[in-house]
Amino acid sequence: EAWRHAQEERNRLEQEAWCHSQEERHRLEQERRRIERAKRYASIELVSASGLRVVIAPAKVHIFLHHQKLTDKNGIYLLFEKGQFRDIPSTATYYWLIKVSDTRAVCFMRWVKPVHVCQIWYWTVMPDGMIDLRIESKSLSEQSIDNSRIECCLQGKRGAIQSLNLSGKEKIMSLGDSNNVVFMTRQDDQITGSYSHGEGRETIYFLTVCNDAVQLPIKRDKRSLVFSGMFGVVNCNDFPVFNMGETRHVLIKGGLKLYFKEGSCCLEHNGKMLTTGMGLYTSLYSRNIWSDSTQARWSIVSADTDRLIVKGCWPWVPVVQLWDVQLVSDTKICLDLRMRVLQEFPLKVYETALMMTPEYQYWSAAKDFHTFPKDVTRDDFFRICLSSHEADGKNQFFLRGDGISSIIFSPYFMPYQRIIVENVTHMGGAPARLLHCLRVNDQQDILSRAGEYDLFKGDIDISGGLA
Repeated sequence: EAWRHAQEERNRLEQEAWCHSQEERHRLEQERRRIERAKRYASIELVSASGLRVVIAPAKVHIFLHHQKLTDKNGIYLLFEKGQFRDIPSTATYYWLIKVSDTRAVCFMRWVKPVHVCQIWYWTVMPDGMIDLRIESKSLSEQSIDNSRIECCLQGKRGAIQSLNLSGKEKIMSLGDSNNVVFMTRQDDQITGSYSHGEGRETIYFLTVCNDAVQLPIKRDKRSLVFSGMFGVVNCNDFPVFNMGETRHVLIKGGLKLYFKEGSCCLEHNGKMLTTGMGLYTSLYSRNIWSDSTQARWSIVSADTDRLIVKGCWPWVPVVQLWDVQLVSDTKICLDLRMRVLQEFPLKVYETALMMTPEYQYWSAAKDFHTFPKDVTRDDFFRICLSSHEADGKNQFFLRGDGISSIIFSPYFMPYQRIIVENVTHMGGAPARLLHCLRVNDQQDILSRAGEYDLFKGDIDISGGLA
């Protein structure tokens, strides 16, 4: 009997000890999770010697100069697209923040839907007072991600930098007029831009444009660079020119010169400019957005004194354009423009346009010349067309003016396209005579399938008279 009581007491004590240990283990686990959650949601602050501060918190990263807040809303964030899912933000992810030291912090992010991607943001305060940002991505499954861009939402408007012409290819942007804080990228595969998010407030961004306009599928577990850049306080006007190595080339034959610059061509004859604004350019209209060739990222395929072949990779749409421009003589330019569609997408309008100076006073589609009227087109779709004809390889437009060389615009046979002449002021606010060859589907978007197509073929003849 005594042995049985001792055994029961021993079992009771063991049971109590086990329950106590389980309770303690549960308490410790709850404490561990509480600490982890506190770490995960705690904000981190890094301060540079220049007075620049970055405050990193889940879904919000803000920049301060001393006590002045420079960013608005969510501050600095990243967006990308996957198929039908557009503008997937870094503000809607799982966050984990770690402060490595007083000068280094790491932010881990993970998307679950609609993409399976992890990102790591490395923040480092540099000895020279700059704050470095490097973003790497790791895909948890093989998938394609397009139009990746990092945005910075400002309290006001972006500032002007005298050494830049804001062409969309600069590597540096100012965070405002009242300070010398700049946002820079180290990458050559990006273009810049901005848009308004409220009265007197802008959001600036760096958009990655791949060599083939669309991102190849990212392999599972492969780590890739998303962004590399920095923030800093500098004297913007004394800073070196930060344009992204703009693609430029000049063709010369006799008195005829053609200046190519990042998706536009300007014409000069006998020392006088014939074009204005964007000169010769192309544009596409897809999903209610216009994209023109000056927004693309260009590279030279081959170049000579009288012939140039360039390749342009477009943002937002899966398109690559190949331009072959040749000065056949000192009075004739031959154009062969092709468009490579990399994957199916909706396309309502595409065109090749030539913006000529308003010094051209007269136009003709046949023998008789007409004076350009005062009425102008002020909208992309409500046009005041002076003349419109099929691009059948026979129809031409002639422009003439006092003291300026005459122009003959001669498209070859381009099925489903029309050639149009009009007055415009809606293109950058500059008055111009616009000659263009375009295709429009009024009923619904043309569903462009993958493949290579003729965009434009034709000649531009220049002479002292009608020719």
